[in-house]
Amino acid sequence: MFTAAQACALGASRPQLHSLTESGTIERALHGVYQLVGTPVDRWVPLRAAWMAVDPKRSTAERLADPDGPGAVVSYRSAAQLLNLGDVDADLIEMTVPVRRETRNPQVRLRRAQIEPLDWFVREGLPVTTPAATVEMLAHDMTDPDHLGAIIRDSVLRYDVDVDEIASRLAPNVARYGYRDAEAMLEQMLTTAGAPVPSVDLSAVLAGADLEGLAASSERMRKVLEDLQRNVAASYNREVMARYSQIFSQAIEQLQPVMARSGMHEQMLKALKPAMDQFYHSLPQVPGIDVEARARVAEAAQALAYVSGSTPRKTPT
Repeated sequence: MFTAAQACALGASRPQLHSLTESGTIERALHGVYQLVGTPVDRWVPLRAAWMAVDPKRSTAERLADPDGPGAVVSYRSAAQLLNLGDVDADLIEMTVPVRRETRNPQVRLRRAQIEPLDWFVREGLPVTTPAATVEMLAHDMTDPDHLGAIIRDSVLRYDVDVDEIASRLAPNVARYGYRDAEAMLEQMLTTAGAPVPSVDLSAVLAGADLEGLAASSERMRKVLEDLQRNVAASYNREVMARYSQIFSQAIEQLQPVMARSGMHEQMLKALKPAMDQFYHSLPQVPGIDVEARARVAEAAQALAYVSGSTPRKTPT
């Protein structure tokens, strides 16, 4: 994709561009922006063309490498769509520019603001605000709470954004949404979006993990479980175990629907099963383990199978 200004800088003329368009060699993606016919296209062509039209003389590489910034950054609802955050409609293409610019494209809205270097990155070849910065912008715009909650949820689960950072980004607009503080607002929005705060940290890791990463974690888990096996008899405490079981069960209830949406059932089970099997089968051999301790282990095994989407298996007694 290229602009008419870039083509003219290389010696082409406007009539030549028109002729190439008429012959079917190139096609116009937007006024003043062209692409070769047959070039693979994606859903971001209109957004990419609009971004190029903001500063048509400079190439994409030049703009992205500019220490002063790319001249325009995809932001607000357009950023949420590009990053696949939530489910918002973007009737207009929204970009933030550092200096006043005009556009004749009625489908483009340019907002003037300075965006810090750490608040944007490149996705799909375009500079776009980070998930955290996008949340802040949309909160400032008073985006519907349900939509904003879904965007926050996906920011945490898909991009592993720290919940404390999200809270700090929400803080300036908390009162406008009717909350007493950012933590209360964040908790309510995440709960409504189906991702309760206590499950966020773990589910963020799982939703973003791949099979190789989980396999590596399984090896580390195996070593940890070996240490646990050697020390479990000495450290066993009935009151502590009962409390652990209660907390674990609550966490499982919150985590299971998140896991179901993340599609990690099979991968998690496949990667973690070897380490957990070894632990469950070897634990009964530890001297001093009583029937109640084995029952707690059985509960944990069933809980893991529940989260992993598999049929609970029996644990040796």
